[in-house]
Amino acid sequence: MILIDNSQILVSSVLMQVKDDKEISKDLVRHIALSSYLTVKRKFGREYGEIVICNDTKDYWRKDYFPNYKANRKKARAESDRDWSRIFGIVNEIRDELKAVLPYRWLSVDRCEADDLIATLCKRMSHIEKRILIVSSDGDFEQLQILNKTMNRDYIEQWSPIKKEFISCPDPIAALTELVIRGDSGDGVPNVLSEEDCLITDGKRQKPMTKKRLDEIIKAASEAMVRGEDYNKINPRYAQNNTVLNLFQIPTEWSEKIMEEYNKTKTQKTSLLLDYMVKNRLTQHLENITEF
Repeated sequence: MILIDNSQILVSSVLMQVKDDKEISKDLVRHIALSSYLTVKRKFGREYGEIVICNDTKDYWRKDYFPNYKANRKKARAESDRDWSRIFGIVNEIRDELKAVLPYRWLSVDRCEADDLIATLCKRMSHIEKRILIVSSDGDFEQLQILNKTMNRDYIEQWSPIKKEFISCPDPIAALTELVIRGDSGDGVPNVLSEEDCLITDGKRQKPMTKKRLDEIIKAASEAMVRGEDYNKINPRYAQNNTVLNLFQIPTEWSEKIMEEYNKTKTQKTSLLLDYMVKNRLTQHLENITEF
């Protein structure tokens, strides 16, 4: 099974053109996106099998636990010179077009991110799939390689379409622990020493997370476990970060909805792809249409 982080494919297809205020060509976005999917299919399809396109939706469930989740991105976009409304409008339009014509299983669940879909399928499909390939450059997926340790086989692999290489994490348990403690500024989640709004409030900054402080928190969490205590109850900020950053902590409610949607979703037929390519002048892909 091949799990594609679709927002990365589509947004990068648009951003490749957003330079010097140049008009965005939708046809070129379509071409770049289709080229990305075809590259994955050619390179990995025979070895890993079915392609599942995993999509983000809005109003993430994580905001129920951390209201400022990704709020810093909204602030950064508001201060940017780019027309993000137009960019996301094009991304959503072409995503819906491709969903209707591509011969892949297309997956989205309200209030869930592609991360949730990918993590849930990795955890739930181990009895069916011998290997799963994640196509994404996002380092947050490294933690899922914990499954390789628990299953004692190379079950989860990750390919970065940006670096054009496999991403391997020698100690995914340590990587996950450090991620939770240090937070993820890209997602607006500060380290466990800092106030939860420090990344979006003017005049506030994160407290420095030194190696000494990191080691002290890891030790405290380990000692609590030995005592049979839940460190999440001892350190509320740790608990908050653990809920939103640890892909093994996705609430059962959402995992069940994801699997329900996956089981309902069928692989698309290719009958509409030819007309779509002709209509949108995707002539370069016509000769490769059977490869999709």
